[in-house]
Amino acid sequence: MRTKSVNRDLFHSKSGLRSTNPHFYLRDLHSETADIRDPIGHQRRLLSKITKDNIRFPARLKNTIKKDYFYRLPDVNIEDSPVKNNPRVVGLLVNDAIEQTGFVNPLIVKRDQKEWKCSHYLPFRAGHIQDALFRLLEKSGHSLEEWTPELVLFSIEEELNHRSGGSSMTLAALLAIVDAFNDKDSSLFRCACCLVEPVGDEITSVGSIEEKLNGFIREYGRGSLLVRRSDAEDAEHFDEYFDDRWLVDSFQDLADKLVEHNLIDALFEEFPLTMTEVNSATTRIEWLAEETTQLDALQFAKRVKRVSTRSKEAPLRVSLAIDQQLEDLNRDLGQFKQAVQHSSNVLATLEELGNLASHEELIDVRVRRAAAKFDAHEFQFVYDELLPLTNTIETDPYRVKFESQYMLYNTLARGMVVLEKEGWQEWFDKSLEIQNKVDRGNIHRTKAYLIHGLLRHGLLDEAKQELDALESKKSTIHPYTWQFLTGYRACYARQCGETWEDSEYEKEGKRKAFAFYLQATARQEARTVEDRSDRFLRAARAFHDESKPTPAPNETNSEPNIQALLAGFMRLSAAILSSHQPGFESAMTEIRTFLKQEGTEAIKRWYERFVPEDLKSAKEKLPDLLNAVPYF
Repeated sequence: MRTKSVNRDLFHSKSGLRSTNPHFYLRDLHSETADIRDPIGHQRRLLSKITKDNIRFPARLKNTIKKDYFYRLPDVNIEDSPVKNNPRVVGLLVNDAIEQTGFVNPLIVKRDQKEWKCSHYLPFRAGHIQDALFRLLEKSGHSLEEWTPELVLFSIEEELNHRSGGSSMTLAALLAIVDAFNDKDSSLFRCACCLVEPVGDEITSVGSIEEKLNGFIREYGRGSLLVRRSDAEDAEHFDEYFDDRWLVDSFQDLADKLVEHNLIDALFEEFPLTMTEVNSATTRIEWLAEETTQLDALQFAKRVKRVSTRSKEAPLRVSLAIDQQLEDLNRDLGQFKQAVQHSSNVLATLEELGNLASHEELIDVRVRRAAAKFDAHEFQFVYDELLPLTNTIETDPYRVKFESQYMLYNTLARGMVVLEKEGWQEWFDKSLEIQNKVDRGNIHRTKAYLIHGLLRHGLLDEAKQELDALESKKSTIHPYTWQFLTGYRACYARQCGETWEDSEYEKEGKRKAFAFYLQATARQEARTVEDRSDRFLRAARAFHDESKPTPAPNETNSEPNIQALLAGFMRLSAAILSSHQPGFESAMTEIRTFLKQEGTEAIKRWYERFVPEDLKSAKEKLPDLLNAVPYF
């Protein structure tokens, strides 16, 4: 761990350095104010300064400090600091610009009542610690199926008060969390430090081990526990300064040590699941979806659901909120049947509550269910369900918050675009009007929906005008939305008979947005057959990668996934372009198998007139098949 910046403020009297690393603080203060012409006066002023700042030192250094700094003042009293006797787990860092000097940074971990939070000085966020905690507990021999220790709320502060970077303090913080779970009773963590850091699922040694341990020994003299890799040769000669040493080369090794010392069981305790924890779960889900995969986020959300189901004390609102999270995740992953089921569960529960459920809540959940039905290709349901709700809003807009209004208008307009019903643009206009007035945070997403509608209806001039207007606002648009806009730019070029691609996006593109972009470029007829086929196959792989979630215990992957069907369409397109009979037959088998699954009846009706029977007639039907896909 290294400090990110170095300046004179590092040694300011208000710096955390004076209490966490007082020996180094005194050395620097002495060197800056030394006066060889008046050594006695200098030492008196130095003593006055550290007394005023309430600087205290490890008891073992009192005689050394007197000898090195106050040799002209034989009767001086150097006070020792009681906090040095119980620092618990400390972080270690190095400042390259100050003679490769090591510093200690005690970590202060407490249970929190409101949220998971970390000091802004620390180089990690709550998500990093929760990730490491999950990897650790996976190796502990305990089942996580109905437990969510990641949701126990903590705050992590530090004492040095200086920013640092890197991940070498992450596992130290993890051990501090384990210590807090155990009420800080274990003598192992009385004065502990950690010299390993996570790299994905692995554990490796941190850098600058010798400098960091020199800093630790300088301040504490001796520690209770040193955690290091077995091959950390530069740490071996420091072993004698610690009461105990853990040699860990993996999360499994670390878990085994904690199990051996009975420090894991405390992490699997019952705790009330309230809306505070659900809000924390939402943050965790967003982190997992962004930093790892949506599949990881989904499995975590399922665990939270099992915990809420098991807990008889969990409020009804908790269960409803978790169902909505599961609906969102399943919809994003293309698992439309599950998404519809979760939103239907919420609606049924609210309807049973009678007048305890608000009108606004009922509208929200109906809009969410309609969005899930969109993936099920029940577009007429979307229209029939939502159009009457607009009359309610128009009649009494004060009963529904503005977010609910524009979500309703967006979802209705998207359904009308696919059904080719007149008036869809008016609903997008209403949505944008609201957002322009009160909430511009999602306005670019709505613009993307509008552009998609303009392209599907062949309104190319208007689509280009909207795309060009957003080009200058790229820095303000969410990256995921921009990826879809890139695909729409490729779609615009295709409809104009042109070839267009984004070379930078193609280097880094991933997830389903990239698959939509690839199919748009693959359909640009000016390209070679080989290039187009390759792009269709790459799109198939991108769709396929997100359509196969890893099942949790006691689950199977039997649910239909719309992205699996889109992957089949992409492989079919590649086979048709290259006149590859085996590829055609394989793709058709995949598509027919999908359409036989329970819950795909509306999808089958939507595509059955476009799906070719043989390769000979396929090229003629292919454009109509791809145009029928509501996302293209």
